[in-house]
Amino acid sequence: MKKIVLPILLAVLMIAAALTASAQETFTDVPDGSWYHDAVYYCVENKLFAGVTDTTFAPNTGMTRAMFVTVLASQHEIDRDAYKTSSFTDVASGKWYSVNVEWAYKEGLVAGVGGGKFAPDQVITRAQLVTLIRTYAEYLGHDMTVGEDLDLSSYKDAKDVPAWARDGFKWAVANDIVGGVKSGSDTLLAPGTTATRATVAQIMMKLCQLPVEKTVEPGEAKMTIGGNDISLYTIIKPAAPASRAKIDNAASKLQEFIETATGVTLPIATDDTAESDYEIIVGDSDREGKPETDYTNVADVVPDLGFTVSVKGSKMYFTGAVDAYKRFGTFYSTYFFAEKELGFKFYQDDCIVCAPKETIDLADGYEYIDGPAFEERSLYMEGAWEHCFISDDYYSGSSMVHNQGAWIEPGSQPNAAMPCLSNEDNLQKLIGGAVATLTSNTSANAIWVSINDSGSYCECEKCMSLYREYGSRAATLILACNRVSEALQKTFPERDIVIYTIAYNYVTMPVKSTLKADHVVVYYCTIYNCPSHAYNDPTCPYNHYVTEHIQKWKDVCRKVYVWDYAADFSYCMIPFANFYSMPGSIAAIYDNGARGMFINAVDKHTGEFNELRGYLYIKLMRYPHMTEKEYFGEMNGFIKAFYGDEKLYLRKYIDIIEELTNDRHFGYNGKTDHVFDYAQVRERVDEIDELWAKAAKEAKGNPLYEMRVDRARMSWLYLKQCATYETKFVNGTPEEKAAYIALNKELYWKMAPSDYDDPSNPYLPNTYNIVFNEGGKYEIVKNDAERSPEEW
Repeated sequence: MKKIVLPILLAVLMIAAALTASAQETFTDVPDGSWYHDAVYYCVENKLFAGVTDTTFAPNTGMTRAMFVTVLASQHEIDRDAYKTSSFTDVASGKWYSVNVEWAYKEGLVAGVGGGKFAPDQVITRAQLVTLIRTYAEYLGHDMTVGEDLDLSSYKDAKDVPAWARDGFKWAVANDIVGGVKSGSDTLLAPGTTATRATVAQIMMKLCQLPVEKTVEPGEAKMTIGGNDISLYTIIKPAAPASRAKIDNAASKLQEFIETATGVTLPIATDDTAESDYEIIVGDSDREGKPETDYTNVADVVPDLGFTVSVKGSKMYFTGAVDAYKRFGTFYSTYFFAEKELGFKFYQDDCIVCAPKETIDLADGYEYIDGPAFEERSLYMEGAWEHCFISDDYYSGSSMVHNQGAWIEPGSQPNAAMPCLSNEDNLQKLIGGAVATLTSNTSANAIWVSINDSGSYCECEKCMSLYREYGSRAATLILACNRVSEALQKTFPERDIVIYTIAYNYVTMPVKSTLKADHVVVYYCTIYNCPSHAYNDPTCPYNHYVTEHIQKWKDVCRKVYVWDYAADFSYCMIPFANFYSMPGSIAAIYDNGARGMFINAVDKHTGEFNELRGYLYIKLMRYPHMTEKEYFGEMNGFIKAFYGDEKLYLRKYIDIIEELTNDRHFGYNGKTDHVFDYAQVRERVDEIDELWAKAAKEAKGNPLYEMRVDRARMSWLYLKQCATYETKFVNGTPEEKAAYIALNKELYWKMAPSDYDDPSNPYLPNTYNIVFNEGGKYEIVKNDAERSPEEW
């Protein structure tokens, strides 16, 4: 296992003992006994900020934005030479606050006020203050889940808190960082009042005294179970029959994870050995005391795949449900537990992070119940399909999608016109193909019966009549699936065989609910939808019917899964703008009854953020109701760990791409100039180029980071060259034309396969094997450095 340590948390300078008693009281305007007295002297002693003179503090003076960032900056050893330039037109170099403002902005702690300005002399309000404090607290590593469910209605002016400040007030109140302002008999949050220097002193003192959970390097965590040191324990697994290979894997993975976090290697034994007092029991063991949990009502958990991790006395149990297809919920328990308690992040197989807490104390009575939300989770995406969480088929399938036409017409291709499915001879051939396939595959309990990958459907009189009767061209397909199912039940009565089919192309429209298909699982395809907007977005003309279709298919069939798409198949190289829509889309899919997903991308790298997108799909298929904070936290953590981009320049780039496509609607084969407005892209070129340059600088010195950043940049380079072709080449100066051609050549050659034998390529062998379109080969791209890449 590759072990990577997350960045060490920035520490706040803290004084353990009370300091105010010994402080030299020099401020004439800070009277003894005032509510802010102790806080003022705490801040002065800890050098957060000083008085305005040697004898006055000005406690009632408003805190300006420049003052506030200076308070924050005082807690960190800033390389002041690194922040000499200014990102704001109203922050001149050389001011007492200039470096502090630039540092806070680059660290993401503050933003401008618009128009390229920072407004350093603007006095902040209490609402602005708690929002800034919450952002800073997250930067320091505090637990930001505290106060999420806090009800602020006890404050009379809670309705006056703007929506953007509510999270800040909830967090600050829950942590006793903000109490309230007395107004007669009422306690107010007073969001619009000025934040004074006294108020900031009080808040900063409480923030500094709020403990931050300390993390340590892998191997240094101290772990106890029921108060007993981890070194006392043995991992116990069932005396394993062959069918329990996943339980064996769960036990060995738990051993590995504990060793990585604590440095302690636990022995593994089977449950036919003598019992001891200190055991971690993994799986359905003969040991007594294992928990019995009903997962039926556990939110967002497939009951068949739920698990429980618990501590009873000196023993710990990892137990899980076992479904009809011999999948063990216990398999997931060790990975989920490693994330929850041992500090793991499984970003990719070659990017596994462990940053454990200093102390991992699992007390008697500890219980953790969880499991994946989707029962079927599959991902077809280069660089992201080998992850341990993702590949899990609910049914053990046989045959391939789009190949049933060949059962009827042997030798026909998957993209051939679909034969008539109301013709009895064809149906018998279809049944014969299914029976033959399942006869040769005795372990399968599912088989595909679906249309060819073609837009051609039968228009004979009988088929047309069935389409009209059941309200969809899918009618003959579902009727054919039912006929095949009936035959399979008679031929294989001992096997509960499920028919997979695909609501795709001309059969996406659900049939009427009078046509039942109890043994059919329908994959509903989103091929006609818009990835830029969530599938439940009523304003998107491509997406407004998706959730209704899922519900209607669910009423017809045994189950409905969703076949989703995660690439532009005709123009693979352009940035695929679905990062903002993914959470809403997957939540909508889940909430409307789908319980399986297949994510279809391209089987080659597209030069974009394949690994990041794949990881986020993995997380959403496990937790479809992630909060926005959780989702973007996962995104940011991945960018830091996988690309080495601590300053999140690539996240800012993604934000710009999402902004550029927010008001545009496009499909999964959208042309580059359909997805993007080139004029808007050109306005952002310099800004985006700077972000990529900074990300490359962050990665410099680490060859793996350098490669990952540069490969991801190819997508931006493709879009940039498309958007600037007219301005930089057709109408450009000779210098601009030469620069344009040079970038085109870089793009073309870096896309080459690493084994492409052409000595004129200056980038070999360090190239990326990137494709332009689905199934496209590098050799067939007709490169011309004097044309736009969208014409290659």
